[in-house]
Amino acid sequence: MSILELQNVEKIYGEKDNQVTALRDINLKVKEGEFVAIVGTSGSGKSTCLNLIGGLDNPTSGQIFIKNKEIGSLSRKELTIFRRRNIGFVFQNYSLMPVLNVYDNIALPVTFDRGKHINRKYIEELLQELGIWEKRKKYPDELSGGQQ
Repeated sequence: MSILELQNVEKIYGEKDNQVTALRDINLKVKEGEFVAIVGTSGSGKSTCLNLIGGLDNPTSGQIFIKNKEIGSLSRKELTIFRRRNIGFVFQNYSLMPVLNVYDNIALPVTFDRGKHINRKYIEELLQELGIWEKRKKYPDELSGGQQ
């Protein structure tokens, strides 16, 4: 079963004489548990593709399915909730809250889902796996770039 599927995805920026085709006819299937790397030269559309997959932008044409749900058909509110519950995105600028420690930065998205309790055991396991459990009380400015 595919956990991610792109069907004939195209992304065009600008209009008329200023149009730039960032992606054309992209088709991709990723099965659950599969590891995939998106590589290419600067300006080849990697970030555009990831922004579309992450629901941060919409394709000009084509469809993107995550867990068999076509994300282009979701309302903004539905997409926000779906993204929060199903998609992990690590930005180059980290987007960490400087006033929260490592543990609280990781727990923060869970608090946005009213009624959801924070699975402290899962967060501990995650921090252990990442090798930063001992840094859980540190603030972002106390970490290296890689740790952030």
